[in-house]
Amino acid sequence: MRRPPEDGGEPEAQEVIRRLPVRENDSGKTRGFWKAPDGAEKPLSSGRGRYQELADEHARRLGLRPMSNTSHVEIKFALFMRERGLRDESIYINNRPCEGEASCPAWIESFLPKGAKLTVHWPGGGPWTFTGKG
Repeated sequence: MRRPPEDGGEPEAQEVIRRLPVRENDSGKTRGFWKAPDGAEKPLSSGRGRYQELADEHARRLGLRPMSNTSHVEIKFALFMRERGLRDESIYINNRPCEGEASCPAWIESFLPKGAKLTVHWPGGGPWTFTGKG
């Protein structure tokens, strides 16, 4: 699996991220923003809810066992993109993408619509662009 860029991130993206709450000791919800086409910053957060439920349903359709990362911002936003027909979006979060075999980076391309691109920015890193397979 690819490794995320950890080169300090793009300066403009880091300005957006500095306005987000800081996660102390790697705990608490991941929070972020999506820059909508009208320029508005729409809040994002990890946790249970409608898009997590849609992600669970999508995982079942893919033949996957229940996954804890369906509550993560990146996976939930992929389902938001799928629902809205969005093709090329960027999100800014206060936590780096999770790691491991069942991580968001390992699976997000299966949750994104085919050919859609999602770029993720986080403190000190990014951008990392994922392209949908499905």
